[in-house]
This record gives sequence, structure tokens and C-alpha cells, in this order.
Amino acid sequence: MEPTSHASHGHETPATPFLGLMAVLISLLVANVLQTLNLIGQRGEMLQAQKRQVAMLPEARLLQSQIEPRLELFSRDLVQMSATNDTARQLVNHFGITWTPNPAAAGTNKPPAAPNPSNTKGRSP
Repeated sequence: MEPTSHASHGHETPATPFLGLMAVLISLLVANVLQTLNLIGQRGEMLQAQKRQVAMLPEARLLQSQIEPRLELFSRDLVQMSATNDTARQLVNHFGITWTPNPAAAGTNKPPAAPNPSNTKGRSP
């Protein structure tokens, strides 16, 4: 009997796990590369957003410095009105507005005193 090769009888060589393992490793590599590229893109977007915020900061501070005094006057007036007006009282209670005079500015820029309703009864304007 002569030794014959497996190929001559129609037998294939046994498959090795190398090709399957290589396919899995290549797919993991591709997935990790895609995730890394996605993270790099997100980081770039975050840096751009941070640059825009820094650029807008001076304008925001300017607007805040313009709005705060107006808001303070409005809230002071609203607190004073809440003593005699139910709607103002509801707003003050709902938003939790409180006002305590600043001791350093107590002598300057005092708000006008609210009229006392008991003193104005019976008087004509």
C-alpha cells in the first residue's frame, strides 16, 4: 500500500482557529479605531464650545452688570408692594424673594418709603 496524500482522497486539511481569531481581532481593532475617532471628534467639539464660552464671557459680565441693579430695584419694589398687594405677596412667596438692606449702603440710595395705607385713608390726592 502506498502512502497517499489527503488531498488525493478528497479530504481537506483541518481548519485552524487562526483565521477565526484573526477575524475577531481585526473587527475589535476596527471598532476601537472608530471609537477613538469619535472621541477625538467630541473632544474637538468640547474645545470649540469652551473657546466660544470664553469669548462670550466679557459680554455676559457686561450684561449681568447692567441687569443686576435693575433686578435689585424691581425686587425691592416688589417686596415693598407685597405689604399691601396680594398679587405682589404671592409673587414674593412663590419666588422666595427677600430683601435686607445693605448696611454699607444704608445711608445712600434708600428706596422711597412705601405709603402707609392707614395714613392715606380719608385724604384726597
